[in-house]
Amino acid sequence: MKHISATREADKLFGFELARQAVESLFDKTWDELDPILAKVWLWSAHVMDWDEASTDVRQAWSTCLDNTARKLESETNAHQP
Repeated sequence: MKHISATREADKLFGFELARQAVESLFDKTWDELDPILAKVWLWSAHVMDWDEASTDVRQAWSTCLDNTARKLESETNAHQP
């Protein structure tokens, strides 16, 4: 049973990294555009969680990363204004 939990945790970490990379490299896409792209990436490797289960966590991580990136850019822009 612990092996399953550890693997599910690894899936969650993989999903977070997938979301982070999507924000960095596919920042101009909406979630509806990203979902099929990320689903294909997810399905190319072995996971305990299927995409339907994982996509909720990945979408939440994507949204959080997107918000954090926007706040950082806004902060940097404000810091450079006279």
